[in-house]
Amino acid sequence: VSLIYLRESINSYFNRCFLSCTITLGCASENIILILTDASTNFFKNDTTYVNKINSIEGIYRIFEELKKRIILDKKNLPPELRKDIEPKLEMMFNFVRLIRNRTGHPTGNIPPTKTVYANLQNFVDYAKYVYELIDFMSNSVL
Repeated sequence: VSLIYLRESINSYFNRCFLSCTITLGCASENIILILTDASTNFFKNDTTYVNKINSIEGIYRIFEELKKRIILDKKNLPPELRKDIEPKLEMMFNFVRLIRNRTGHPTGNIPPTKTVYANLQNFVDYAKYVYELIDFMSNSVL
């Protein structure tokens, strides 16, 4: 699902459809965070308070905030390469994509600058790679 949205975002960028580009990139980002959330419920399955809370929250921002808090709380249990700079790797990119998507996803007609859209796409690759490494680790481990 994330790749479908990412491909659409890239195609939109090359066709100078920057509103569509940022919205579909936001969808790709939201999807990978939801997958990470599912993996985190496996990894932290012994923390029933977290699992129940994360399963009852609505809205991607609130889900992300709870997920981020829980991951950071136990980051010492992550491999060093995933632990390093975890907060900026997760939070900065999630919020960069989300904020631009929110600005374009409402009927304001405000088209983001080309350089902002380009930076968003360029940074998304490393962000997605990092999130999928977390997903892989959490899916195959239990705290």
